This record gives sequence, structure tokens and C-alpha cells, in this order.
Amino acid sequence: MSIMYEKINVTGETSMMPGCEHEVLDLEEDETEEEEVQTTQAKKAKKGPWKIDGSSSKKNHVQRDFKHMVDHLISEDVAMNSHKNSVAIEIEKIMEEVLACGADETSDEYFIATKLFAKFENRCFFNNMKTSEGKKNWLRRMYEE
Repeated sequence: MSIMYEKINVTGETSMMPGCEHEVLDLEEDETEEEEVQTTQAKKAKKGPWKIDGSSSKKNHVQRDFKHMVDHLISEDVAMNSHKNSVAIEIEKIMEEVLACGADETSDEYFIATKLFAKFENRCFFNNMKTSEGKKNWLRRMYEE
């Protein structure tokens, strides 16, 4: 570890970040040369931040992975919305059956049906009953519990 961090000494005197050392050039001594001096970062800027060894770009991988993630989230959202819609339609149909078995919207049976049918199991029990009278009696008993 000491070899790795031997040149790092942070005292807080400057805002300089530890890292690679850059050669410091004294431009006043080289007045005869009119050559443009480029830093390492300027050379990297010409290449572009996404080039790796002059081959394929990293940007394409990031874009591809991001697109896959977005596509997955969209398909998941569509699936959830379609599930919610199918549950809403199922509850609407079963509440019509509650009305058909003789429980009007102001009755206790209708009220308890709104509570019970939020659960899938209760909708199954109600749908498996054969007669309207049996359905209404079941709702009344569930209300009385």
C-alpha cells in the first residue's frame, strides 16, 4: 500500500487532486519554438471520451444497456396496467351480480361486497355459488361477522 500511495500527500493547501503527475513546461524559455503544447487532457478530448483503443465505442454499450432497461420498464408498466384493468373489469362484473342477486347499492350486503371483493379469493367463493339467494345470504353472513 505504501508504494501505491507514496506520492500522495494531501495537506489542504491547494485544490489539487492527487493523481498522475504531468510534466510542467516552462514556456518562457522556449520562445524560439512556436510549437503548440498540448496537455494530456487536450489530447484525450480530440479522441473523444468514448473511444477505447481506437476500436468500438463504450457509448454504444451504455446506450444499448440503457435502452434494454427502458424497454423492460415500459413492458413491465404495460403488464401492470393491463392487470389492473382486468381486475377492475372483473370487480365491475361481480358487483353487477351482487345487484342481480337482490342486494341494492344502499344495502349492507352491497357494502360488504365492496370490502370482500378486493380479495381474489372472495370473488372466487362468490362466483362458485349457484343461486342468487345463496349469494345474498353469504353476503349477509359475511356482514354479520
